[in-house]
Amino acid sequence: MLGCLEGIRYFDTKMPGSKGTIKTISDAICLHEEDYGIAWKHKDWRIEEVEARSSRLLTIFSA
Repeated sequence: MLGCLEGIRYFDTKMPGSKGTIKTISDAICLHEEDYGIAWKHKDWRIEEVEARSSRLLTIFSA
């Protein structure tokens, strides 16, 4: 599917057809997380320890 990365979750969707019937579209929506860099970083200068947390971005894509 265009626009989606590997290793993600795909979802089917249902849409009305031209005659009122229901049409299923396979893999119409994909959902995944992306690494968005460092959310925050802290250095305790007294004990010389560094702690950091990653930022994540939830991405939803539909064709």
